[in-house]
Amino acid sequence: MRAALSQQKYDLLCFTHFETSTGLQQPVDALAKVASEAGIPIMVDSVSALCTYPAHLDGWGVSVMTAASQKGLGSVPGVGMIAV
Repeated sequence: MRAALSQQKYDLLCFTHFETSTGLQQPVDALAKVASEAGIPIMVDSVSALCTYPAHLDGWGVSVMTAASQKGLGSVPGVGMIAV
């Protein structure tokens, strides 16, 4: 990722925190550190990770995290949440 970020200017790095269908968990702390070194804010889609896996926005350096009610929270669908 460092190599890619050094080749081009990016305004924002976006990725999914936890992929529901595969169970893949992204190393948010490591990705955020690399993005921070490049001066790029990050946005994390945490729909299925919210309430099922730790989320340390300030500690990880996450600029924006989005989530929704229907997966990790196990609630009714239709409620979107954004932490900035």
